[in-house]
Amino acid sequence: MSEEEELLEALQLANSILEYCGGDSWEMEVTDSARTRFQQIYEKHFPSPEPIPVIQALRFHCVVCNREMPMNMKDFHLSGKPHAKEVKKQNERTT
Repeated sequence: MSEEEELLEALQLANSILEYCGGDSWEMEVTDSARTRFQQIYEKHFPSPEPIPVIQALRFHCVVCNREMPMNMKDFHLSGKPHAKEVKKQNERTT
């Protein structure tokens, strides 16, 4: 294992230790500048992945409830009590 590989492994280990043992608020305050610098170095070598954009075709918008949800929740939503209450309210308004 090269020296560079060992340093990168050490960065990953330090990050996992910091995530697991964050310390109390006083310790975090005292080490704030060091933690910030560590995070900058870590992000340089291990950038966070870009968030995956939501594909609108996989979303369902209920015009009755004015809610948006994943398409796989459509049937569950339409058969649920909150949706039935909204349908009942809208029917009462039109009659």
